[in-house]
Amino acid sequence: MIPITEYAGRDVAVFGLGRTGLSAAKALKAGGARVHAWDDNEETRAKAEAAGLTLSDINKRDWQTFAALVLSPG
Repeated sequence: MIPITEYAGRDVAVFGLGRTGLSAAKALKAGGARVHAWDDNEETRAKAEAAGLTLSDINKRDWQTFAALVLSPG
């Protein structure tokens, strides 16, 4: 995995945690971003949590606080 350092220290939302979304979230986290990850599927959320990601229901957040949004609808 190549860490994405462009967003180090910034809040980034990742919506959709299938293979692509999960990979993006991990790379962002490894690069120092504060990742707010979410998927509507409970099973997918459990897999992401097991992979070390912190879940945050971004539907209830002020999206203006995010430096970037990664959409991975699956």
